[in-house]
Amino acid sequence: MSNLHPPGIGQVPELLPPSSFFRRQVAKVSGSILIFLVACIFLLCSATVLATACIAGGIILALNMPRVLTIITALALMLLGIMVLVFLVRFLFSRRQQETPCRTLLEPSEHPRLFDFITQLAAATKTRLPERIFAIPGVRANIFYHTGARGGLRPFRRDLEIGLGLVNSLNLGELTMVLAHEFGHFSRRSMQLGNYLQTLQEKIYHRLYENGHWRTTLVKWAGRHVILSLFARMVMWIGNGIQHVLQLLYDDINREYLRLGREMERYADSVALRITGTNTAISAMRRVEMGSICFEHCLHKLPALAAQQRRFRNLYRVHSALLHHYAAQNNMLLDAAQLPLITDDYPQDALRSRIQFRQQEALQPDREERERWYRQAAIDRETDTTSSWGLFNNPEQLQESMTQLVYNREVPEQAPYQWYTPQAFITDLEQRQRQYELPAVFNNYYDDRPFSALTPGCLQPLTPAEQATVNPDTLYATAHAGQIHQLFRNRQDVETLEAIAGGEIQVQAFEFNGKTLSASEAAGLLAILTDETNRLTTWLQAQDCLAFRYHYTQAVAQHTAQTLVQQYQRVLQHQDKAQQLEAQCTMILHCISALFGAAGITVEEALPWFEMLEEESRIFRNLLQELWQHPDLTPAIDAELEQRIRQYLQQPDNYLDGHTPKVAEIQVLHDVSAAMLEVYNGRITVMKKGYLEMVVGMEGR
Repeated sequence: MSNLHPPGIGQVPELLPPSSFFRRQVAKVSGSILIFLVACIFLLCSATVLATACIAGGIILALNMPRVLTIITALALMLLGIMVLVFLVRFLFSRRQQETPCRTLLEPSEHPRLFDFITQLAAATKTRLPERIFAIPGVRANIFYHTGARGGLRPFRRDLEIGLGLVNSLNLGELTMVLAHEFGHFSRRSMQLGNYLQTLQEKIYHRLYENGHWRTTLVKWAGRHVILSLFARMVMWIGNGIQHVLQLLYDDINREYLRLGREMERYADSVALRITGTNTAISAMRRVEMGSICFEHCLHKLPALAAQQRRFRNLYRVHSALLHHYAAQNNMLLDAAQLPLITDDYPQDALRSRIQFRQQEALQPDREERERWYRQAAIDRETDTTSSWGLFNNPEQLQESMTQLVYNREVPEQAPYQWYTPQAFITDLEQRQRQYELPAVFNNYYDDRPFSALTPGCLQPLTPAEQATVNPDTLYATAHAGQIHQLFRNRQDVETLEAIAGGEIQVQAFEFNGKTLSASEAAGLLAILTDETNRLTTWLQAQDCLAFRYHYTQAVAQHTAQTLVQQYQRVLQHQDKAQQLEAQCTMILHCISALFGAAGITVEEALPWFEMLEEESRIFRNLLQELWQHPDLTPAIDAELEQRIRQYLQQPDNYLDGHTPKVAEIQVLHDVSAAMLEVYNGRITVMKKGYLEMVVGMEGR
């Protein structure tokens, strides 16, 4: 492989300097960080003076007035000072897990073509070579500053991470684009300064929002003795005060950095575009999105397959097989590297809201916004469609070793297993999809939505005049699925607009269909969208009723009307129960997330959540006892889930033992609620399929 880069990389035009806006934002962020550091030093020095005064005052008091009461007071002062010092140490010096799990260091002697390629790309982007290159499992690449274990402010070196899932998802031209984007962040001194400010911003965020060590230490002390609890509360009050002031100052840093970050992303995109061109950049973004979805699907399956004693030898062959399966499902062609060709016609983000909050200036622009940038640039370059795996020596061995590392992280327990081939995985996947796939003759009319309720008018056969005009082609026209999609998207947007108009979502402006509107305009748009939603809802109910009457007319003629109605009503009955189950499971998962997602939450703060969890668990228990042995549901409950259900039903609805959470019991509740919701929804789909297959059978008679 003599030419490791796409054609034209050697003739890259001179890179443009960052904009004046970028330079202004660098100055603003630098100023905000400087103000933050000055305030931080002042507050921490004040706390240090307080701690020193307490300790020194206690010593002086004990030496000058050696009485029992004064010695007790002196010891209390010294203890308070020591606890303040411990808080300062835990606040300032916290270990942060920085390294990505499952990293594998790549050596130039093992992969010379990769290192030659990176050298050429660094030269093209006028960027210093990374000191080390790592392979990681996922669908991403990253160049980052590596700092010391204690997370100091000074960066030591710059490393590059390349996801093998990314290599598996992109051809060589697209991989060049993604890596050139990462190198573009460091292509000029001003950009390097911007990235250094990013590192500082991340470290400040960690200190303020992810560092719960000091709080955990104080909570442990508070649980040991009532006197320690009193002092711990005092130190907690001091710590919370310092943290609150610094968080207010951090908000200013973050606001300015978001604007800077978007400008950095845009500049990095411009560097990559000048190297690879518009078409390659668009294709890369789309394939990264699809590759990420498929790779996460593979990872999600690992624990369940391990429970069945099945294991992938090579995760990346499975990933490729899933990409091909996804392409076949959506009628996509494959390129020379056997990767899906994702065209503009592919309906991505099917239920994506038309409401976006661009005024919040998210650091990472979404794919659609990036594609608009790329098209405006209109840079023509030839794309190298060869496989990116050509950069690596013995890629199969690298893939299998990375797969082993992923298993060590995701499924650490070693148990007997059999190899599960990609072909068998796809075969089983297709079989499950066929199990839930509704008949194609309905053109997605009933897909991913509930059946409408039956009114008395729906049980009236069609008149002869209606029979002359109504047929499956008109009932299930392809355009109807688009209208149904629009209805459910409208409902989603109406909920968002109601939250904006009611003040639940605090924003100054938002975008609707790409047009920027102020928050005050939400109410007017809500009224328009509500009218449109009501119109579509009325249309769908009438259309569903007409469709049922058509099939009911056939059933009456074939003496199967009672069976048809029973099949439909059975689906409606279970839909209502599924809504109750979903609401209950959502509340349970919300409580568990609040308890275990809050860093440093105290027992007192957690008590209301535990009380809510116990109440929701009691309601869920009653619903579960009604459902899990229902004849319509038992075929879908396997032996493992049945065992977990019985285990849950035997445990009490009490999830706190004194001050200690009952983690095992909470885990059982979490697993059973999540599994039951998935099983029940799947079973309802099977019931819908049974009804629709009956309808198809009547049509063929």
